[in-house]
Formats: sequence, structure tokens, C-alpha cells
Amino acid sequence: MVTTILNNRTEVSPLQTYLIDWLNVVIPVAHRNELSVEGVKEILESIGLKGLQLEESKGRYSYDFGLTAGSIHICFGNPAKILSKNYEKNMLNRGILLEFSGSACRDLETTFENSGFIISEGWKQFLNTLIKRNARITRIDIARDMREKVLDHQLVTEKLANGEYVARFRNSQNGKSITQIHNLTKNGNGNGWTIYLGSRSGTTKMFIRYYSKSHEQNLIDFDSMEIPFWERFEICLRKEKANEFVHYFVNGTDIDSLFCGVVSDYITFLDNEKGNMIPSSWWLTFVGENSKIQLKAPKRTINIMNTLNWVDRSILGTLTGLQMISNELGIDFYQILKNSSKRDSNACRRLLEEFDRLGTQEKRRIRERISSLSGFEY
Repeated sequence: MVTTILNNRTEVSPLQTYLIDWLNVVIPVAHRNELSVEGVKEILESIGLKGLQLEESKGRYSYDFGLTAGSIHICFGNPAKILSKNYEKNMLNRGILLEFSGSACRDLETTFENSGFIISEGWKQFLNTLIKRNARITRIDIARDMREKVLDHQLVTEKLANGEYVARFRNSQNGKSITQIHNLTKNGNGNGWTIYLGSRSGTTKMFIRYYSKSHEQNLIDFDSMEIPFWERFEICLRKEKANEFVHYFVNGTDIDSLFCGVVSDYITFLDNEKGNMIPSSWWLTFVGENSKIQLKAPKRTINIMNTLNWVDRSILGTLTGLQMISNELGIDFYQILKNSSKRDSNACRRLLEEFDRLGTQEKRRIRERISSLSGFEY
């Protein structure tokens, strides 16, 4: 039975809990030495994942090498296959992917508790460590588990079918706002259902899934006793929206307020009150009095490692060509860069300010990345 509560607020019913149930993270790397079992192990230890028993496995998401540590999947480029500079650059740019499934998230929470943290603070510290490491959150799922009846999925279905809602999504699977999946449980009753709000396509940054968790668990475990009432209302976020959610969370917004604020901004169900469409009272009870939170793409910030990757990928060849032309014309191209008025630009200043804020280890990684541009060690 899941009993994870990501906050200490006494008004939260023990029959309703909030939890992070999936996390995908990409950690940037600067050197091919980091694309090795020992290099990955060192990176994992730097973000607090120490003492993991790593086993070789298949890569995922077009990564050609993988490791597992319990339920955690780690994917990166296989150093043994680095046969060309282009392959190496691609693998360095893609970094190291960490995938935490629901069970891996629960295992991670156990390590938080064993270290003396309450779960919410453990998550905040872990996610903040990832942010400082310039990691990118590519997916995060946040679930609200309900062990008591809070919503009526048949009423939700009717509202969607009748168009009695306002939402940020246009439609979902096959042009419909709802997809229901029916299956048989072990006792032969076809009572499984899933409602999707928004599209599940890989290009979307957010959708909501509302389903019978007890039905899912009964299908998985045929030998155990029938699992009692259990429904899950889950937000699935990707890329910019995932990073923005994490930003709110690590900066102090309670998980329940954040969850409800994002949901209420995404969709509101309506009732017809004497010709006027007003928010349904049952929906307001579900999302509470939390302010709506619209997850927006964060403003672009200067990042040295990302800038180096961009230079390597997009403009280094052009600069090299300009240098060769300048040399043939008797012009010192490097002196032009040194004396350029762009040295006083905002972009240049922000890069220097970021470098000054870095610690010794991060500066070493930047040095290695700059060195790798030439193919020589300095």
C-alpha cells in the first residue's frame, strides 16, 4: 500500500496522498571519460546516489549502452563504440539519462528516510542537487492517490462528452477528450477504465491521466487478495513544463498546492446555472482554493556547458574557416576576437559571471570541455 505523503500538512487526509511517480533526468557530461562505468558511478555519487550495485543492461531511447541499479535505469553512449569524433560529440551532447520508474522513486524515498530526511525534503534536496549539476528534467509524473471516493469518473466522462469544461488542451486520443480502456479483473468483472485529458503524443509537454489504480494492481497480482478502492489522478509533464514544476517545488511550493494549482489551470469542469456556466462545486472541492499555476517555458539563461556544446555543434567549423581565410589575408583573427567590442556585451558578461560562481569541480569540467574542442589535452 502506498502511503507516501510529500508534505507535513495535517489537513491532508491519509486516504489522499501526493507522490512523484516517475522521473527522467539528463545529466550533462564534458569528457568521454565520464561515459564509462566508473565515470557514471562517480557522477551518481556526486548527486547523492552512493553504494549502488550497477549491472549492465540494454540502452533505451536510442542510447546504445545501459546500466541498472535496482529499478533505476542509466543510459549513455558506449565508450567501446566511440569510433568517430561525430559519434563522440553526439554522445557528449546527449549526456547521461537517469530513469526512475514508480518503484525506483519509492526506493529513492527509502534512502531519504534512511538518511534522516522526511520525504518532501529529501526530494527537494535531490532535485536541487540535480539543478546545480545543470541536469535537465525531461519527464516527471506527479500522482494524487485517492483511497476514498473523491471524484466520480462517470460524471467526468459525461462532462467531457458534453463539452462542459474549459481547458488548455484541444483534444486527446483520436480527436476525443476521453479514452476509456476496459479490461477483465481476476474475478471476471470488466471494471477497468482510464481517462486521458490532453494528448499522449511525444510532442506534448503535459497531459493528465485519471484511472482505477486498484484495477491495475489486481491485474498485475492475481494471487493476492482483491485490492480495495484506489484511484489515481496523475499529471505527466515533459521538458520545459517538467523543469518549471521542479523549479516551483524546490523553491518552497508545497506539492499539494502545486499539483492542484497546475490541474486547475489546465482544466475546469462547468455546471449550467440558470444559463450561466460556472465551475462545478465538486471540481472546486477537488482542486481546493489554490491559485492557478501556469507552467511556462523558463526564460533562457546563459549556461557555459550548453554554450560550449552549441559552439562545438554549430559554429566551430565556421569559425575555423574564417580563421583560415583571415590567415591567408594576413589578418590576425584571434586578435580580432581579443579586441572585439563584444567583450562588453551582456552575453559575455553573464558567461563570466556564471564562471565566477562555479566551484572548483565545475570549473575543471568546463576546462575539460574546452580542451575537447581541439581534440588535445591541456
